[in-house]
Amino acid sequence: MIFLKLNLLISIIFLVVAVSTASSQNLPVSTFTVDAVREYLGFSVSGAGDVNNDGFDDLIVGAYSGEDCESRTGRAYVYSGQSGVLLYTFTGEAAGDIFGLSVSGAGDVNNDGFDDLIVGAYGINADGSYVGRAYVFSGQSGDTVYVFTGEAAHDFFGGSIASAGDVDNDGFDDLIVGAFGNDAGGLDAGRAYVYSGQSGTLLHTFTGEVALYRFGVSVSGAGDVNNDGFDDLIVGGYLITAAGFDAGWAYVYSGQSGTLLWRLQR
Repeated sequence: MIFLKLNLLISIIFLVVAVSTASSQNLPVSTFTVDAVREYLGFSVSGAGDVNNDGFDDLIVGAYSGEDCESRTGRAYVYSGQSGVLLYTFTGEAAGDIFGLSVSGAGDVNNDGFDDLIVGAYGINADGSYVGRAYVFSGQSGDTVYVFTGEAAHDFFGGSIASAGDVDNDGFDDLIVGAFGNDAGGLDAGRAYVYSGQSGTLLHTFTGEVALYRFGVSVSGAGDVNNDGFDDLIVGGYLITAAGFDAGWAYVYSGQSGTLLWRLQR
């Protein structure tokens, strides 16, 4: 513990020296820190949208180890873009959850004029080891809006999360969650799930084609790729070997129908 604190003190000294010698143009607007050793603040970061509806976009930062570095419960912190003050602190439910491994703005899921948040916790053991969960929080109140849970052990559901945009064009922003360890398409083929922001119901399920693809390791809204008025999705599978050993592919899907629009490869 003394060694860890000494290293932390040395790191702080170097940071102070570096900042003091930097030009004013390169200084950060805000710096966010935590007091705990090995909390791993900043492992995941994202724009949060305008969480408090003050006209300034805000920020969300994950710390998957949490305040107690031995438990790996995890936390996520939401900061004001206007002032840098802490707006919310979200904490995992239990030891080993690895809550905050992934964080993202969720768009306005409940259409109340305040942007919301989504946090992944792929270590959750709700129905088996590393089943995983994704939590959606209200930007207005900080209350939990939805909790989505993986299907089986070692799915690593919530390892990737994102706003999906308005996939079904109902005026509510939707959500996409990756589960790169899901075995439905073969061992570790992976899956991605798209959920309605209005109701929390499952809109689409995309499944990796072959074992070990790790499809769903990255997910994102893609905007309206085909200009049909419905936002679309993109999912990565970095171990796909169709174009060469572990060459990887990215898949683009229609938000309206769920059909595959493009396979992107080198």
